[in-house]
Amino acid sequence: YRYVTFTSGEVKYVPSEELVAGMYNPCAALLPDQRLMVFGVTENGVGTVVLDAEGNVVHSEPSELTIPNEPENVKYEKDFNKKVKMSFKPHQILPLQDGRVLVLAHLYLYWLVSNGRSVTSYHDHKNLYLFLFDNEMNLSEFETRPYASVNKSTNHEDIPIALEWHGETWLLFNGNV
Repeated sequence: YRYVTFTSGEVKYVPSEELVAGMYNPCAALLPDQRLMVFGVTENGVGTVVLDAEGNVVHSEPSELTIPNEPENVKYEKDFNKKVKMSFKPHQILPLQDGRVLVLAHLYLYWLVSNGRSVTSYHDHKNLYLFLFDNEMNLSEFETRPYASVNKSTNHEDIPIALEWHGETWLLFNGNV
């Protein structure tokens, strides 16, 4: 994640010391002002890197926080895969009209089961993590909401999608909540 390619075909090297150390599972989106925002998980929380149209790092910020396995005061009736560590996966970066940015993430596990003659795949999703960044790209709010979905032998991910409509932010999903 240290190279950025531009439409001119030029490849620009971004020195690692300008980036958030140890960021993995990144999600990226082009912001309305043509800056590129990259968001990922780190050992102690999450990290955000913003590049301008020339590929220069204009913001690189780790945010130390604990990403809970369950939302506060919530206990899942059937907590699937409790013994298996699920991966933290950012899946959407939504620039809002007022200049703030909303990032959605969840826990994810993909697994295969075989009975000797056939293989079945499962896509498990748990929790909804909402990160709200202010106009300066600093994390201003973080929230965990209950959400769970198990998809058997499907290629789609039944995960929430955020959109801004008439000045309000909406979450659309069709999971087993």
